Amino acid sequence: MTPLPADLDDKTLHALIEVMFLAAMADEELSAAERTRFVETTRSLSEGRLSTEALDKLTDTMAKDLAGSSVAARLETIRARLPDQKTRTLAFSLAVQVANADAIVRTSERELLFELAEGLELSRDEAADLVKKLTT
Repeated sequence: MTPLPADLDDKTLHALIEVMFLAAMADEELSAAERTRFVETTRSLSEGRLSTEALDKLTDTMAKDLAGSSVAARLETIRARLPDQKTRTLAFSLAVQVANADAIVRTSERELLFELAEGLELSRDEAADLVKKLTT
């Protein structure tokens, strides 16, 4: 699992959670393993600040936001909330881990991961290296 930074502010925390949510929903199927990884990572990131009810509300909001726009539009808002390249790389790593939680990275998930990498301003090579490292 990717090491997590201490003391995340709410806007950064929500952006990291949204990136994981996008990865989890890439194939329009949230497997039990993906949901477990998503919830466990979110709890770890939030250090208990997000109750189950708050996380449910947040994911409902993210689902509505995504339904009302595109992944590219969501990535613009996410990128603005992630302060630096290190945090964007962390976001991408978390997304890869959620997509791979069921030990299968489907084509739709892989395509979304590379869209995420582009939206987070990571090079394709860096993204490919992270996907390989975190899925093997």
